[in-house]
Amino acid sequence: MHWPTRLCAPDVAKLAVVSILSALLCGCLNSSTVILVRQDGSGTVTEKVLVTMLANGLAGINLQTTNAQPMKAICLNRALAMGRGVRLDSFKDISENEMTGYVASYVFDDVSNLIINQQPDLLLLGRLAPQQPARCEPLTFSFARSKPATLTINIPKPAARPKELAPPYAPMKRLSQEEKAVVRKMFDKFRVTIRVQVEGSIQRTNASGYEPSDKSGLTLLDLNISKLISNDQQLEKLLAIGRIDNIDDARIKLADMSSLQIETVRRVEVEFK
Repeated sequence: MHWPTRLCAPDVAKLAVVSILSALLCGCLNSSTVILVRQDGSGTVTEKVLVTMLANGLAGINLQTTNAQPMKAICLNRALAMGRGVRLDSFKDISENEMTGYVASYVFDDVSNLIINQQPDLLLLGRLAPQQPARCEPLTFSFARSKPATLTINIPKPAARPKELAPPYAPMKRLSQEEKAVVRKMFDKFRVTIRVQVEGSIQRTNASGYEPSDKSGLTLLDLNISKLISNDQQLEKLLAIGRIDNIDDARIKLADMSSLQIETVRRVEVEFK
């Protein structure tokens, strides 16, 4: 990417402080997690992560070799942190839409033991990944093998914003169209999603973002930042929020962004058969 003559990369870095983690200022992330739960409580977790580098000086980084160990080995270890009985079932390196990454599938016998880290995987950013990644509370689950089966999704409540901090939308200078174009390029394809699917069809749920026409599952989180900032007003509002370090932060600061989907119910119940 060629930076406009009047705006260099460091200038944009000062503006684009809204990344999920600061490492993303030089790369773009597309991450999706799909949790499939069967009627006996077993299921799979499919994790798809893609990244792309934006600055010419970083384009030569080999995403598969800059990490301390191959991504497949990292995913094998990650399965251990996802709960008792969770194991890596398959792994594949992928490239699509000028992005590179992987798809990993995990299997579990009892969703009640499953622990899902809401944070997107930044390890593919290699040297750009933070040495101490931001942390947030994980998703946990409980399950009743009734008829219909009942899945409970526990979404941790984000910590309240300290009173001494500035209001969510602080004043900032107006961006030129040139500057807006650079920021949009930086966050092109940026999206983080977490979705739960069920075997059969949903009979009842208290999820706030549930679409009744979608009987196969529900979306807990859809941070489609690239879509959000296609609107000038939303782009300026997003930049004024300030830095977002993790998904907990995002749940607080982006909660009123109508074009994003963020589940607000803390104990989501799903009956399905």
